[in-house]
Amino acid sequence: MTEDKAPRGLKKGGRKLWGEIKSGWNPPEEMEKVLLNVCQSQDRLDQLNRIIEAEGPVVRNRWNVPVPHPAALLLRSEISNFSQLYRLLNLESPTGNDVRAGRPAGWTPE
Repeated sequence: MTEDKAPRGLKKGGRKLWGEIKSGWNPPEEMEKVLLNVCQSQDRLDQLNRIIEAEGPVVRNRWNVPVPHPAALLLRSEISNFSQLYRLLNLESPTGNDVRAGRPAGWTPE
């Protein structure tokens, strides 16, 4: 998976994230697997957000009691998953205050 083109199966959000992260960075193969997982997580986040936008964050259960939409509960879990995976990429903070392995110092998007 060393090409810059996003892997098959990623949706719009995942492909966009793949391109943004891969721009100017050629990660080792084991990091590309984490990158793929974080991009797939982005696609799940996008899908869950679309569901909640269409159906609302609250639904009624079989007793007609308002409860959180199941997608809202999944969204909370997926946000945690995305955050953990993104941290595993060990990228420099967007503010530039946090120096980590990954992109070289002074890297800027084209």
